[in-house]
Amino acid sequence: DRGSSSTATAKSSTNSAMTIASSASSNANQEAQDEQAAGDAIQWQIKHDYPIVMNSLRGKWTPQLSSKQVDLVADGQTWTNRSILAEFLKTRQANPNAVIVNTSEWSVFDVGGWWVTLSGELYATADEANAWCDSQGYDAEHCLAKRMESSGSPQGTTKSR
Repeated sequence: DRGSSSTATAKSSTNSAMTIASSASSNANQEAQDEQAAGDAIQWQIKHDYPIVMNSLRGKWTPQLSSKQVDLVADGQTWTNRSILAEFLKTRQANPNAVIVNTSEWSVFDVGGWWVTLSGELYATADEANAWCDSQGYDAEHCLAKRMESSGSPQGTTKSR
């Protein structure tokens, strides 16, 4: 009887360790899948928003609300696809005209590989776009005037507050 009791305990301990390891692996796999799905959703949104930017925002000033990339450490966190997507969706809820662009697709940005959220509000001047930032309560770190163009250099397309 003692032998069978020890064997049962050993099996139980082994099964528990395996269950924990399997659960941790499963959680890691799920997190990786969620991260990939969020990245895919951002890419889908960028493609969806591209014609809006080309047809409506090009040549106009609009407030830039966010500039993020995966592994950026800012605002007290390390950004992931999931957190970038969540921030964009929250911004879009508050600003229904908001769009997201990939800086690699637009020559008006100095550096590629960033996902930038634009409010989608249209203004003739940078000062008007920055006044919108002020009226909405955004600080200078989280809102600036950006003019979208389909060609040309970044020079003269950004005005900080």
